[in-house]
Amino acid sequence: MVASAVAVIGFGIEIDFAVDSVDPARVFSAAGKLIGACQNFQSEVARGISSVDLEPYLVVEDIRYGSLLVWLKQKIKQLDPSLLIKVNEESLFSYLTQATKELLILGSDEITDHNLSNTQKRILEIAGSTDPTPVYPAYERIPKKEMLDSLKEMKDGVDMLDPGDKAKFVLPSSERISFSIATDFTEESIEKLLTNRTITNRTREILKIKSPDYLGDSQWKFKTDKVITAKMLDKDWVSEFKDGNIVLLPGDSIEAWVNSIRKYDIDMELVSESYEIEEVIRLHRAKSNGSIARQESIEGL
Repeated sequence: MVASAVAVIGFGIEIDFAVDSVDPARVFSAAGKLIGACQNFQSEVARGISSVDLEPYLVVEDIRYGSLLVWLKQKIKQLDPSLLIKVNEESLFSYLTQATKELLILGSDEITDHNLSNTQKRILEIAGSTDPTPVYPAYERIPKKEMLDSLKEMKDGVDMLDPGDKAKFVLPSSERISFSIATDFTEESIEKLLTNRTITNRTREILKIKSPDYLGDSQWKFKTDKVITAKMLDKDWVSEFKDGNIVLLPGDSIEAWVNSIRKYDIDMELVSESYEIEEVIRLHRAKSNGSIARQESIEGL
C-alpha cells in the first residue's frame, strides 16, 4: 500500500490487486467506473446547495503504482455566473468528499429506509458544519433514490474486480474507506425498498408512435412532451397488429386509455414513473383526415 504525500483538494481511488494476475484491464476499468460514480454523486450533492448552480468535476492529479492509486483534484464550474452567491471552494470540496464517505459507510451496512434517512441527516449536518455558501446557507437533502443509484454504480465498479482485489476511497487525510457495498442492487429492488405510496391515473390521450415492439408483446415507445415506454395491455389490438391487420406508418398516433403509475418514497420524492396502454381506441394516420377506429361510438363520451 502506498501512502500519499500529495497535497490535493480532492480524494483518491486506490485498488490493491495481485501481482501477475490475469486481465489487468479490469483494474483500470473498475477505477474508471468508481471515479465516474463518485463524480455523479458529488454532482447530486452540489445540486442540494440552494440557489447556486454548480457543476463539480474531477481532474487527475497523480497516479501511483504498486497498488493503483489515482488522486483526483476537485474543481467547480458555476453554470450561471450572474448568480452572486459566493462559494467557499475549500469548504465545498470538503463537503463533497465527506458526503461521499458517508455514502460508502451507508453502503457497507444493510440498506433500510431508516439508514437512508440517517445518512441524509448526517450529510445535511456536514453541509452545516463546512458551510460552502456562508452568505446563503441553505442546503437540501440528497434524494434517497440518488443515493441508491450512486451505490449501485459503485457496486458495478467493484464487481469488475477479482475477489482478491480491494478498492478504497482515500481522503486527503489518508483515511481509507472500502468500497464494500453489501447490497446487490437492481432497479426493482431499489423501487421496492423506497416505495411508500403508489398513485395511478387513468387518462385518455393521443400518443405518437415512436417505436413499436415487433419482437415482444409489451414495451412500445411513444412521444408526447417526452419519450415514454409503455406496456401494451390491449392484447387484442397487439394481436391484430402482429397478424398484419393493422399497418403502422411513420408519424401515426394512437388514441388510448393510458395508466400512469407513479411511486413515491416516504418523503414524497418520486421513485419511479411507468405507463400502461389499457385500451387502444383509435389509430390516427399522419397527415390525413381519416382515422381507423376500434369502435365508432364509445359509451360515456
